[in-house]
Amino acid sequence: MRPGEGEATLSPEGYRAFAQAARAVRCPALSARLGWVYPYAGDTKLPSKVTVSALIGSLPALADAPLFLQEKRPLNAAQRGTAAHALMEHIPLLPHTAASVRTALDDMEARGLLSPAQRQAIYAPAIAAFFQSGLGRRLCGASRVEREWAFNCHIPARELELGESEETVLLQGVIDCCFLEDGAWVLLDYKTDYAEEGESASAALRHEPQLGHYARALRELTGLGVKERYIVLLRSGESVRL
Repeated sequence: MRPGEGEATLSPEGYRAFAQAARAVRCPALSARLGWVYPYAGDTKLPSKVTVSALIGSLPALADAPLFLQEKRPLNAAQRGTAAHALMEHIPLLPHTAASVRTALDDMEARGLLSPAQRQAIYAPAIAAFFQSGLGRRLCGASRVEREWAFNCHIPARELELGESEETVLLQGVIDCCFLEDGAWVLLDYKTDYAEEGESASAALRHEPQLGHYARALRELTGLGVKERYIVLLRSGESVRL
């Protein structure tokens, strides 16, 4: 309907004058309507999903070059970490010696799971030291072991320190390794950090928030508690309990 055919219209200036006059009227009901604020405005700013890496502020650098190109240049820290994680995902769970670790590395290289450069970047005696440790032997003897376990679960935003809301956010991540023992989870996270002698604990503590998110996800996904959390330093074979 065009103006002048039974319906009046207001110019922007007229609307502003009307709104100002309406606010001046002492009418509680009208004031409440005009002054209403959406009580959950903060929730509209929450992300629908978030990764553990994004929460802790250390997004991994993924290798995107084909293996034959990676062989032509030295591996950086992220690529060495990728190689170590690939080994720990596929290596048989046994109380390894350095020789048996090298056999596993040779097999993975032959199957195309590691490039020659990646295979050479892994220090077999340190891997063997972990599997010979008490924690490594517990892992080998566990009835259920999960490796490179990708997960998606809904966690309240407040628990992820994204605000005070109880609205849930989809948390995504990958757990390096966990195993069941006496009805509860033992959580492992592999790192290739370099730590000077006597500094393993401080190196491991940098990753405590990450393990906290993984433990929360495990409880949500399985309904079972997490009784122990460890950072496994694959360059030395040491394990640090957090």
